[in-house]
Amino acid sequence: MKAKLGLLLMWPVPIVLGLLAIWVCNGVVYRAFGGGFRGFLCVLVGIFILPFTIIAAPLYAGFKWGTWVPLIVTYTLGLAAMVLMNLGRFLLFSSFADEQRKGGAGSDRVSLCSATERCSPGCS
Repeated sequence: MKAKLGLLLMWPVPIVLGLLAIWVCNGVVYRAFGGGFRGFLCVLVGIFILPFTIIAAPLYAGFKWGTWVPLIVTYTLGLAAMVLMNLGRFLLFSSFADEQRKGGAGSDRVSLCSATERCSPGCS
């Protein structure tokens, strides 16, 4: 159960949070360039230079328009994604460690030696 929750927290949830942050930043870019077709083209260009867009768009909205909501949303979602990925990684690897301590799946060591070779001291 911990492994499934760990995988859920490691990948799908942070990806959704990241996509939401990108959507907010692209909304700022779209509005900053006047909307319409020009705004759409700027959003497409912004997708290709995504790190710059995620940093600059919320700051632009804050300084130019006086609304700091995109900055708060983008960086809060980024922080939440990092925390959830680390929590998921902890749950996933702690569940594997629990299984190995109990002697469950994954506790058998795989032999690295072939049947015809003589085993070295490091092989089991």
